[in-house]
Amino acid sequence: NPLIAKARIDNWQDVFEIIDLEIKNKKLVIVLDEFQWIAGRDFSVVSSIQEHWDNHWKNSGEIFFVLCGSIVSFMEKKVLSEKSPLYGRRTASLLLEPMPVNEAKLFFPRKIVREQTEFLMAFGGIPSYLEIVESSKSFAQNINKLALTKNGYFVNEVDFILREQLKNPKRYYLLLKKLSKKPMSREELAHELKISNSGALDLYLKTLEGLHLIKQFVPFGKNETVKTQQYAIWDEFLRFYFTFIFPNKELIEMNRDDWLYDRLIAPLWDVYCGYSFELFCRKNIKEINKILGIEKVFKRSGIYWQKKTERREGVQIDIVIERTDKVTHLIESKWSSGTVGASIVEEMERKKQLYPNPQKHTIKTAIITTHGITKQVSDSHAIDDVIILKDILS
Repeated sequence: NPLIAKARIDNWQDVFEIIDLEIKNKKLVIVLDEFQWIAGRDFSVVSSIQEHWDNHWKNSGEIFFVLCGSIVSFMEKKVLSEKSPLYGRRTASLLLEPMPVNEAKLFFPRKIVREQTEFLMAFGGIPSYLEIVESSKSFAQNINKLALTKNGYFVNEVDFILREQLKNPKRYYLLLKKLSKKPMSREELAHELKISNSGALDLYLKTLEGLHLIKQFVPFGKNETVKTQQYAIWDEFLRFYFTFIFPNKELIEMNRDDWLYDRLIAPLWDVYCGYSFELFCRKNIKEINKILGIEKVFKRSGIYWQKKTERREGVQIDIVIERTDKVTHLIESKWSSGTVGASIVEEMERKKQLYPNPQKHTIKTAIITTHGITKQVSDSHAIDDVIILKDILS
């Protein structure tokens, strides 16, 4: 409407009144993107939306109104919380999650399955990360250019993310650095960070959980208490960053075109992928259920671990799946360059014996591997199910 282009609009109420004039018995979709910046400049927009929605749009059926924001804390506290003028008015809220692996892999369709998975274990399913990958170059070449050179896209990415989301990111950096090495309990984190296991630590953990950067776990079947909790980084790129980029920041920022991959990443990569593959498998539990054919009887899943003591052995089971038909699956993930050999049989039998099985279920064992199992293991019929990586991606 050329007249609108000439109009002087001083407030959001004027905007909404112009929209009313434009409706004329047609349905409109209105989207305010990056809403935190709009409201940050003039928070009265929130009340204006509430007022206009209640008095004009609520019952008209002509307006589909969408608020988008990339700062999670703002959207939760200022838009969705009880204190917000918009509280109770939403039809639905959508958390935009990373792409599922079967779609994310399409960013590099010519890569072999193992290399596709390496990209996903480094960057997760974030489209803006995956689209800058040069598919014609290897994983190592991409990492060297994007993460290990002075002007690489990923060198300062976490700085941007944390500074945008957090008021005082310094303490969070230290906490994430500790968690990048291994999952830790509250007590371990308090000791490592040299702070009391109190409200401050609770705030840091809840904030990072709210941003979906870390995740809290308890041993499968155990009650959630302070003593049973462990925390782990849940975001793939965040773990990659604090493992490889953050500790080498000074060297990387001096590097313009040297090849640092073999020096900083290659010697540690296979070990790093061991835990990353566990994370990858846990995130793709829906696909694992499909492969096992148990979607209709799936009840819940988790990790099981018990620490070694004088009276009992220590054990960790990567994935436990409990079914409604009194069957439980114990699943181990194995990232390797070849097929998995006979040692897996003894390992799974040991884990089967140490799992307490409180429900008295039938126990089935499974492994998830990059390249399958040897003929010897297959002929032994000791493992009930074998899931191959390519099946998860497809």
